[in-house]
Amino acid sequence: MRGGSDRTGGEHHRLVDLSEDSSPSKKLSQLRLSQEFYRREGLNVLLGSLSSGIGGMTFGSLIAIKNNEPFALPAISMSLKSFGFGTSFFALRQFLVRPIVAQYSNPTTKNIHFEGIFSTFISAGILGGSINGYLRGKSYILRSSFTVALMCSSLHFLKNELTLLKDSFSANSQGDSPISDDTQRAKNPSSGTSPFWEYLIPLKKLSDEDFRLRLKEQLIEAESKRKIIDNEISRFEKAIRDHDLSETQADRSFSDSEDLRKT
Repeated sequence: MRGGSDRTGGEHHRLVDLSEDSSPSKKLSQLRLSQEFYRREGLNVLLGSLSSGIGGMTFGSLIAIKNNEPFALPAISMSLKSFGFGTSFFALRQFLVRPIVAQYSNPTTKNIHFEGIFSTFISAGILGGSINGYLRGKSYILRSSFTVALMCSSLHFLKNELTLLKDSFSANSQGDSPISDDTQRAKNPSSGTSPFWEYLIPLKKLSDEDFRLRLKEQLIEAESKRKIIDNEISRFEKAIRDHDLSETQADRSFSDSEDLRKT
């Protein structure tokens, strides 16, 4: 009986361990302790911070030039502020908000146009509300939080659309066939969503056979134009020869008439 109770207790402890391992908090802690996670997300934070600093420096320079002021100090000041905000924002988003959202999101219903925008909205709202609440008072927390979150989410949406547009152009430059596109969309239905820009800029993909046919048609058209030009050149050359021949005959007849008159 004791052995059975020990086995039952061991199974119970194993079940408890499995349930603890499968909990979202356990998965999140394992993910956060991963060196690969810190290395990958740290690089993303660094790139985002540098991009924010460069954007702030550019914006500060443009404002100074507009006001006819030296642009060095405003550019440096705005760059440092943007770099600090970008570092805080991307660190909060990549290390805290994004992993939590990923635990409760459904990958099958993910829309590529709005990918990552929810994490951006939450992170920007928290950071914007905290900074403005500290600097300007508690009455500005909600309004500042919503404004900053909306601005950052709009920029993230624009970044997603530009990425889709770049992928669309690269796919067209590689000359993917329609059959391969249909097969890929059948395998991955979520990737079959066309970017919004394709409705504004209509692009058509050509297969290798269609491309060869178009080249052949262009060669035939160029050959026919060349023949027409050759015929025109031959006609002009014949006209010039006939004109020279008529002038030569006229000169001969004139010289013959002069000789007869002299005799």
